Amino acid sequence: MAMQRNYFTVLFFLKKSKLLKNGEAPICMRITINGKRAEVQIKLLIPFMIITISGTFLRPPFLLFVANSSIAPIPGTNMESENKWKDLLRAIRYDKYNNSWLIYTSDGMYEFKDLWTSERISRLNTPPISVMGLNVMEQINEDEWIIGSFSGLYIWNKTFETYYDALNNNIEAQSYGLPFSNNQVSGLVFYNNEQTILFDYNNGASTIESKNGFIKMPDKYKTRPMSLWNLSLEIHTGRIVTFLGIMTLLIPCILGITIIIILISGWKISKLKCFIMSATSYIKKVYK
Repeated sequence: MAMQRNYFTVLFFLKKSKLLKNGEAPICMRITINGKRAEVQIKLLIPFMIITISGTFLRPPFLLFVANSSIAPIPGTNMESENKWKDLLRAIRYDKYNNSWLIYTSDGMYEFKDLWTSERISRLNTPPISVMGLNVMEQINEDEWIIGSFSGLYIWNKTFETYYDALNNNIEAQSYGLPFSNNQVSGLVFYNNEQTILFDYNNGASTIESKNGFIKMPDKYKTRPMSLWNLSLEIHTGRIVTFLGIMTLLIPCILGITIIIILISGWKISKLKCFIMSATSYIKKVYK
């Protein structure tokens, strides 16, 4: 018995047979399933505005205004859940010396006696941790942990709740500020108790110990092509113009504002054009 095949197509087209009041052809979407089709007219202004505005706030500098803000979960969405920890947990580590659990959340670092009774011991003062995420959290000894994020790499004394910069000759770290620093730490590996390999978002992998170098990239990998997905991501985030330095961060912001202006001005012009055509048509009828 032959297997029945299903067909599904989506087609976007201009419906010139039914023009809008302003004389423009509407954009329609036609969905066809096994020969049966349905058409719907698409009003693009609202979804384009939502996508543009929300995308603009996903990168600095607008990210700074919303990263630490919060709202109640929207009913009916994936964010609405009976699980109070949903979308709050960032990292969980067990303190083997003090037999407690450290839980890092979007609201800060907490210490719990266990994971069953929810008996909280305290809320801890930590080094600066970027809103972009906590990437390194490893215990060194009974009191100290190493904490890393896009805000830098720090040695944190949990007992006294003090910390210092692990990469800058033990100089005291500055207080919270931008969600990134000169050392945007994305990972850390301890190798044979001899090498500490640091993964930096901008500079790649390197060893903290100056006497030991990190393995060089093989030549055959240096010329490997980039996937189209990665290329699209680099363009979308503005990283393709890194030669602009810190100004690279403003590219998504500037493009977002520009698109919003184009959308609003285009909508205004369309409304004005529709008004002029209606007025012209009315005048013609009056003088006939």
